[in-house]
Amino acid sequence: MRDEGHTFPSIANWLNDNGYKSARGKVFRNPHIHSILKKKQIADDKRNKRYSPKIENMNIKIVKKPI
Repeated sequence: MRDEGHTFPSIANWLNDNGYKSARGKVFRNPHIHSILKKKQIADDKRNKRYSPKIENMNIKIVKKPI
């Protein structure tokens, strides 16, 4: 809905009007919607982040231990 141009209050009102409740069973308010979308964006960014492989200072050490 946010991508379609809806504001946080209008999204909260729509959720409340359609019987949705927050995780704690309360009504939605503007800050709830903002927080949910912000946390989703952070999670999506972490999930989609690509790291280029980098190998540095590799060593192989063989240690003989007496039995």
